[in-house]
Amino acid sequence: MTTCGGLTEAMRILEMAQSRGVLVCPGNWGTQVLGAATAQFAAFSPISPIVEFSPAQVHWSPLRKAIQDFGLPVVNGAIAFPTTPGMGIDLPDDLIAHFRVG
Repeated sequence: MTTCGGLTEAMRILEMAQSRGVLVCPGNWGTQVLGAATAQFAAFSPISPIVEFSPAQVHWSPLRKAIQDFGLPVVNGAIAFPTTPGMGIDLPDDLIAHFRVG
């Protein structure tokens, strides 16, 4: 999502791919915040059967590991979506304060 230029550009890519009859498999090699946005985009898309998912265990970053606990859960290889409004991730203020820069 961030590599292509955000949600608006991802939507343009989705429309181009759909008109050409090809699939879009969005990638996420960032935090669970980006992972939640990517998963929501793929769930919206009629041509995105899978997404790239980056678990915290493969990263050295303390930030990514801390955010992992607040990401969308994976159950039997599938992302479990929230039933409440929003992206499905809510970071506590103390976590944000701990990693704040500047």
